[in-house]
Amino acid sequence: MSHTSQRRGLDPARPGEEIIVLAMLPRALREKEGALEAMKQLARKILEHEPHSWISHNFLDQDIPQLGSKASLLRLLRRLAPEAARDLLFAGVAEKSSVITALYTSEKNACALLNDLEGSWLENNRREGYPVSIVLSGLFEDIERCCGRTGIRQHTYLHSLGFRGQVSRVPAGGVLELATMCGHGLISCSRVQALTDRVRRGEMTAALAAADVAKPCVCGIVNRERAERVFRRLAEPAAGRLLPGSSAQSEAPSYSRRVRRVRETEHAGKGAGGISKRARMPRAGRGQSRTSGDVSPRSGRSTEERIDAERGRIRPFGARNPAWSSGQFKR
Repeated sequence: MSHTSQRRGLDPARPGEEIIVLAMLPRALREKEGALEAMKQLARKILEHEPHSWISHNFLDQDIPQLGSKASLLRLLRRLAPEAARDLLFAGVAEKSSVITALYTSEKNACALLNDLEGSWLENNRREGYPVSIVLSGLFEDIERCCGRTGIRQHTYLHSLGFRGQVSRVPAGGVLELATMCGHGLISCSRVQALTDRVRRGEMTAALAAADVAKPCVCGIVNRERAERVFRRLAEPAAGRLLPGSSAQSEAPSYSRRVRRVRETEHAGKGAGGISKRARMPRAGRGQSRTSGDVSPRSGRSTEERIDAERGRIRPFGARNPAWSSGQFKR
């Protein structure tokens, strides 16, 4: 099973855009002498062929107690040589973990890695009995070319059949492309939409937005280059909002915006004495629209009438309750 088979947005017109390498060692053999060393050697070979990203790539600033004595060296290298620290962190994670991942955005580099693994590394693993499984994820055409160029036989296929169920709740377009870049679901669709809005308003660049969504991905398989292009496309005015239940053409303000507008209007109309009145919108029932012309099924009054009624019950700040002076109850 691979967590990289649900990615969306890859196009055969852009061959070799994303090839993910996933290496896995059975947990039962982790304690076998030399098995984790083989994973460490694999991590070094992966780095030699210049991947775009890899596991733990975004977690350089995190302290990982499992690394033991390497943790103190990493803290020193963070300040002096960040790239060397990333390489050391990857090797340390590979030595302690049974799974490592890497993302290549160059088909040439991915093929070079496979050719390298076919040499002494694979022969040693077979001789010592280290069954390290190598899985390639990407478009079938890309994987077939890589295996054909390196002479590797393909023996297992994992094909995604798409989404089933309430597909109307699935985000559309570029939001789904970004969300599926992390197979563990750590890229929030709401976060993607919030970053898109900031890019559209010019508050941040698409490159910074791509780096932001890549941060939570522990496996390091988010393609920041493709994510940057997706953010640029989503930030175009015609793209609109693409979350479930929203429409790109819909410009109706949300309920919270309408309430804010009412309150801003009330505060803008303060009297000379500094008295401010606020209106509070009652909650509508399930399925009830909160637009200004609707009628409440409970009271039979429109929204404007209910707001006026709420205004009448709000006393100016500092006003005395008339019941206190009439002796109706004791203070």
